Amino acid sequence: MRSTRASAAVARLNRAITLVRLKEWDAAREDYELLLQEFPNGYQIHFGLGEIAAAKNDAAEARRHFEDAMKMAPAGSRDFLQV
Repeated sequence: MRSTRASAAVARLNRAITLVRLKEWDAAREDYELLLQEFPNGYQIHFGLGEIAAAKNDAAEARRHFEDAMKMAPAGSRDFLQV
């Protein structure tokens, strides 16, 4: 059984992904930033932050997060292939 902490993190990640799809950039960024504090090597978190930065036309930040995501993502994963 998953721990309460892990379940909360999964729920927050799912909410952040949903907020990105809804183009609620600031709310999504808040969730991703909280997740990043707890999971600094989370490639999905960096990918999401890269999507937000790209949507806000911040190319430098988008590139940084996408590069971090590529370094951390398992080779061949969907996120790795999308960057």
